[in-house]
Amino acid sequence: MTNKKYLFHVFSLMLVVNFGYLKSAQNSNTKVIKENSATTVLYVKSVGSGTQDGSSWENASSDIQQMINMASANTEIWIATGTYKPIRPANNLNVIDIKNRDNAFVMKDNVSLYGGFSGSETSINQRDIIANPTTLSGDFNDDDVTIGSGKTLEILNFMENAHHLIINRGKTTVDGFRIVGGSAIGGISTIQIGSTSINRSYGGGIYNVNGELSLINNVLIGNVAETYGGGIYTANGTTTILNCKINQNLNVMLNGGAIYQQSGNMNMAQTEVLGNHARNFGGGGVYLYAGTANVKNSNISNNAANINGGGIHLFMGNLNILNSSISDNSANSFGGGIMIQPTTGTTAKIINCTLGGNIATSGGGGVFGVAEFHNSIVWKNVSDSPEVSGTNYEPINIFNSIIQERNLVDNGNFDGTNSSLLVFKDQQNGDYSLATGSPLINAGSNALYENAGGNLTIDKDLSGNSRVINNIIDLGAFEFIGEMNISNVNKEKIIIYPNPFTNVVKILEMKDVQSIFVVDASGKIIKELRPKKEIDLSLLKEGLYFINFQMNDGSIKTFKAIKK
Repeated sequence: MTNKKYLFHVFSLMLVVNFGYLKSAQNSNTKVIKENSATTVLYVKSVGSGTQDGSSWENASSDIQQMINMASANTEIWIATGTYKPIRPANNLNVIDIKNRDNAFVMKDNVSLYGGFSGSETSINQRDIIANPTTLSGDFNDDDVTIGSGKTLEILNFMENAHHLIINRGKTTVDGFRIVGGSAIGGISTIQIGSTSINRSYGGGIYNVNGELSLINNVLIGNVAETYGGGIYTANGTTTILNCKINQNLNVMLNGGAIYQQSGNMNMAQTEVLGNHARNFGGGGVYLYAGTANVKNSNISNNAANINGGGIHLFMGNLNILNSSISDNSANSFGGGIMIQPTTGTTAKIINCTLGGNIATSGGGGVFGVAEFHNSIVWKNVSDSPEVSGTNYEPINIFNSIIQERNLVDNGNFDGTNSSLLVFKDQQNGDYSLATGSPLINAGSNALYENAGGNLTIDKDLSGNSRVINNIIDLGAFEFIGEMNISNVNKEKIIIYPNPFTNVVKILEMKDVQSIFVVDASGKIIKELRPKKEIDLSLLKEGLYFINFQMNDGSIKTFKAIKK
């Protein structure tokens, strides 16, 4: 997901109400190099060496928590590739107790963790997260099994695992890790850390309370919670989630398959939340209980809830979503895509989003509740009642949008009762980009987008293309880029072949190309290259990719490529 030069620094993601905090956020085709401002670096390897005091790679420790314990403020802990399990109880960090379920990595204020090193780097910008996977695991017996996705998700053999992988109460960054095997199965009991009570049944992967936590370039998978937040539980603080994958996490009893937010603020960008499950209650992907959540350029799909809110359940607070896809989620009651609870003070603003293929048994296949829609698509969802149903629960302030089964022809809206309207290119195969000839192309409002905090000069759509291609923004999360046939490509002075390809893509006529980015179908950069005539993509799975050429004048030229 992340190339070594894509090390995102979080200073540009500080919270401002609505989308203002994301105006300066970098989109998926923009390089942001993290400057090393730390006064101290400590080093960790899976097998310690030398004095093991963490003073260098040659003297690396194998004990992450010991390094956190001894670290002073403004320390970065660099961790080399390998798998690391917590070995110290969260409430007694000075002792080692192997396989104690209360073990966790307990963060310290202004001390941060960075993974993805080979163990020889002298600069943080030299690390390669893909080549050097670094895992934080709570699976003490190495026997967890994760199978299925969404409604079919099963995670086996987790009862002996650590309750939490990371516990945070201060300001910190966790960047470049796989976080797996947390098992917040502990009833109503708590772990006491100083004056803070940590509930053993909240936040299998990450537990953040009153903290300022930045999660960057991480993958959270196969974590479980009994009460709140299979992957992440965050309360009363600020959590920034940037360029992460939060997939196949499970809540076995209550709310939030992937994430549970209780008050505070959450800022999410360039992140996918896929295949999570709230087995008994709500928020298959995300459950929001008060506070503010800002979501930009993210994909929340294939999640499931047993009751309400397959993708997102908003109980109270403010939800702002921009340039995102909420698709193929399911709920056994209301709100297949999004459930917006009718509570006082709850607001939802949905800007340039695509909601398709969601299913709700009782009502509101795409959205159930009161929400504003600007430049958005709610289409081809399934429910037993109209798309937004229930007395007094109606969408408000709808502009330049289409909502299934609603005839909203004023304010630039489209008639959603016309089921034959050409909208998606290939919904059956999960392609929610606009079809050739769709009337939703160039049908949005640039002003609505920018008034919501978007920046049409620098922003990208969910596939990494320019947010505006033909002067007027399209509806939904994906900007239509046209069908790239041979005549199109020759006109752009770039030729890629073969297409479809097997392992290698060859490139001709690279005039004025500055750099090349390979992007997957969800919009995540998976490879960055200097201009070259051959790109080895043999390690990629079969499917649709986009090859983006950044030109010397700053423009982006995008070509679809299919690996077979």
